[in-house]
Amino acid sequence: MKGHLEQGLLPESQFGIRRHRETTDMIFAARQLQEKCQEMRTHLYTSLRGSNKSL
Repeated sequence: MKGHLEQGLLPESQFGIRRHRETTDMIFAARQLQEKCQEMRTHLYTSLRGSNKSL
């Protein structure tokens, strides 16, 4: 995994296994977006993907 990070093979949007990019940060950001959409009375569509084989 470290080699992939050093070679830049993981996108900046990758969370959960990177330093300073914890899963809880993404959950917080998603919640903030959800609340903002509710305030604006607009729809929010999300797609979540998980993989147990990533580690």
